[in-house]
Amino acid sequence: MRRLDFQELDARSAEFDGAALISPRIDRFCSSTDWILPFQAAFAPDAEPVILELSGGFVALMAVRGERGAPILVPLESGWGLACPLVGPEPLALVATLTRLLETGEIPWEGLVLSGAEDGGLVHTALVQAFSGRHPILRGPTCGRRVASLEGGEDGFLSRRSPAFRASLRRTRRRAAREGLALEYIREATPEQARALHDRVLGVEGRSWKGASGHGIDHGPTLPFYREMMRRLAARGALRVLFASRDGEDVAYVFGGLLGETYRGLQVSFDARFAAESLGNLVQVEMIARLCQEGIRGYDLGTEMAYKHHWAEPGLDTVTLYVLRRPRR
Repeated sequence: MRRLDFQELDARSAEFDGAALISPRIDRFCSSTDWILPFQAAFAPDAEPVILELSGGFVALMAVRGERGAPILVPLESGWGLACPLVGPEPLALVATLTRLLETGEIPWEGLVLSGAEDGGLVHTALVQAFSGRHPILRGPTCGRRVASLEGGEDGFLSRRSPAFRASLRRTRRRAAREGLALEYIREATPEQARALHDRVLGVEGRSWKGASGHGIDHGPTLPFYREMMRRLAARGALRVLFASRDGEDVAYVFGGLLGETYRGLQVSFDARFAAESLGNLVQVEMIARLCQEGIRGYDLGTEMAYKHHWAEPGLDTVTLYVLRRPRR
């Protein structure tokens, strides 16, 4: 066993992400370093690392302080409950080691949050069995995903959409062509260029309904979160960005990143002045067309939302568990 700090985990990103890719039934992208390290830096900069490199994989937790100053162990991404802190080909061995270290007091804790395990799956069941009868366990929310198959290319993807939705996309694309909207697809960018791309994203975001309502990614911790994620993705050639522009001005964007053969969509937005033109749908379908040309096999749209039902099939359901340490007698 080897303990790592955040910088050492960053240096081991390739090995950690490789372990995430072969982990059974977890949200692989959101358990990878491209997601969890930007979150920790942006949302929990004062947290203490509790990261273990083991023969069966990695355990990636951090300690935050509760109301009474007691250490609460949470995944490095603890905001949306998407990341699984146990990655590797031997999840049961990771559960056993983590349980032993907590029970012996080698890792101080008063509470434990474990997210990203498949609801009713192997890791979820093992965690419940490991702590049941020893410490109170509370079940948190279940988080569903939507993932579109890109098998069969663009035609295959569209064949799995409803006739009404396909017709809507055709109208949107014809209108965009008629009005001369330019589409720019970026699949190669240096980390320095990724910063300029992020600045362009923020320009659109500031004119979007999300930005106007204070829910955009152009302020607060989400700003450095996505900036750093885009930098990291660009560094390994995994960043994908598509802009729509009118008369040289960006009016919509979509961006995300690759892990393995799957694209994870991260954000999409458009200038609110053109809300009637379905620009969000335009950049989404154009991104899918280009991913299909690259041979990407899946489009992960992230957490369940009503509008995503048009785009994708149900994917992984994960659950968050809360373990409260029972004081020793």
